Amino acid sequence: MPRFTITVDTDAVDQANAVEAWLDRWQDTAEHVSDNLGCGCCVSIYHVEASQEALAELPNDVVSLGEWTKWCAVFQVVDRREP
Repeated sequence: MPRFTITVDTDAVDQANAVEAWLDRWQDTAEHVSDNLGCGCCVSIYHVEASQEALAELPNDVVSLGEWTKWCAVFQVVDRREP
């Protein structure tokens, strides 16, 4: 099963809506969907392991294929330290 990262600018309403719809459809059947690793106010980031069929339904510009990036984990820690 492919591993990929979904990254969406929350101001890009069409993309954000597409990702929300995708999560509604695939989250329960995916092998793994992380909690939102972004701040949620400007970016949403999810690490996902799901079928090729699920991956094919996402807009290409919100998907990064391959191993989950360490950058996302660093972003999460930095974001949570801010008051």
